[in-house]
Amino acid sequence: MVPLAVNAARGEVAVRIGAVEVALAATMEGLSEISSATAFPTIQQLCQRLVASEIATTRAALRAFVRFGRDGAGRPLKRDQAVEAALKEYRLSDSGALAEGFAAALAPLFRPPEETEDGAADAGNGQR
Repeated sequence: MVPLAVNAARGEVAVRIGAVEVALAATMEGLSEISSATAFPTIQQLCQRLVASEIATTRAALRAFVRFGRDGAGRPLKRDQAVEAALKEYRLSDSGALAEGFAAALAPLFRPPEETEDGAADAGNGQR
């Protein structure tokens, strides 16, 4: 099967969870949602929990970061469908792939803004 098409300019990262493929994209709003759901850790603690695959944080992150997906038969899934499928399919054996996906999705949020050709500041996740 062809890998799930994602838009790297928007900070999207493809991750397989069981038979489901999802596109993750970290946002500040998403981090806020995860923080609220996991007792308000510091940003460092939150990132550590994500890459360490702490279960409650991982489940909250799937709810906050999944944008769309594809089921095992290759059918496209809208955001809500992809979130539910990912939560249903999630097993501890998916932790390594999710940790890598979360790290890659978070990276643009930690880069300083870059100036684009038109002089506008890029927030590092393809958004201005």
